[in-house]
Amino acid sequence: MNIRGRWATQQVWIGEKEVLPDWSLQMRNHSPTGFSWGHNGIGSAQLALALLLELTTAEMAVHWYQDVQWHVIAKLPRADFVMDAQVIADVIGRAMGAARAEESGSRSRRPPPSRWITSIHEKSFRRCLTWPTARM
Repeated sequence: MNIRGRWATQQVWIGEKEVLPDWSLQMRNHSPTGFSWGHNGIGSAQLALALLLELTTAEMAVHWYQDVQWHVIAKLPRADFVMDAQVIADVIGRAMGAARAEESGSRSRRPPPSRWITSIHEKSFRRCLTWPTARM
């Protein structure tokens, strides 16, 4: 599934569905003026949270949106973009793998990755993304 953004209007779509900031603003009010990308600012945080709220559970979105902001949203061009939603799943999958490695070596500050895996809205998430289960 493609995620695309239009720089001139700061609009973002997952497939044909426009992503609106309303729900993400209720969770964390980073940027009441809307989305942005191409940097680590407040608009990028709001976009990362909004995307994850559309693709995962609220609990998972709040937990992982900063990783997605830093590793995906901030690296987008300050222009129109199109990316595969799999990029987001890959970032979360790598972070979960790192958390699992931390757990095996020492106590992790993050909850066990298995807790997040079971909280995914599997039908809707798998429809949008191919979850990297082979790496887990």
